[in-house]
Amino acid sequence: MSHARELMVIPFLGEAIAQIRSPALINALFARYNKNCLVVPLKVPPTEFVRVAPSLLAVTNVCGIMLTNPHKASALALADHVDLSTQLAGGANALRLTPQGNIEGAMFDGVGLVKALRHWDVPLDGRRVLIVGCGRAGRAVAAELAKCSLNTLALFDPSCVSLAEFSSALNVQMQTTVQVLRKLDLEAFDLVINATALGTKADDPLPFDVSKLTPQAIVVDVVITRHATPLLEACRRRGITAYSGHEMLTQQIPEYLRFLGMPDLATQAERDFDFIRQLFDVPRDEDVK
Repeated sequence: MSHARELMVIPFLGEAIAQIRSPALINALFARYNKNCLVVPLKVPPTEFVRVAPSLLAVTNVCGIMLTNPHKASALALADHVDLSTQLAGGANALRLTPQGNIEGAMFDGVGLVKALRHWDVPLDGRRVLIVGCGRAGRAVAAELAKCSLNTLALFDPSCVSLAEFSSALNVQMQTTVQVLRKLDLEAFDLVINATALGTKADDPLPFDVSKLTPQAIVVDVVITRHATPLLEACRRRGITAYSGHEMLTQQIPEYLRFLGMPDLATQAERDFDFIRQLFDVPRDEDVK
């Protein structure tokens, strides 16, 4: 007698979950490789997260939890263990239960960005890098880039009251030198990363003045939308090489799968990145750069 395979579930917790792309991308991979697993988006209010998340992790056919804002900081506080980069980022976007019953958290935004830069053949050695926007995504990117052999790593976010504290922690913990800019000087950098949310809406202002970039500068916009963001369009009009955040998300997917206990599928996904890229109903990165 044959037995049905047990369905494994990955809850995806957030508030504005309708716009999130990860569940559909990962579910498409599960279907492609006949994996009896499903990512299920769940709309969870912030006030309920600390009650809901541990209960879900206790369910025996739950691999772990993926999550997005506004739960990243709460996830970090809930975790018993995180790595240094996740701690510095101030948030986690995945949780799992260890065999010992502890909650482990991880943040993959920074890893995804660095892997995307390598995919685009953007060398990092000696690069002068500016991150505009230092929320949790920007901090995750900064923590990961601090491991690279950059010439300069600078941060700009006048709305972030704790930026000096974060910079100091990054300097001490990562043994690097990070600059905090009080005024934007785009001409001093050859790689500029927009880690703000500006560009989520079509009528958003630009996060910075593209005309101030050097012609050789490279721009990465981590905002993921169904169309090219205003920043990408502005860069294209000026002839500036610019990349969208879609590749950053693509590169994160194997990291999620490994963290959630699926190393074989993670390896398959890395060999099948073109399949994931084709799932985005937007121009591919090579068309928007």
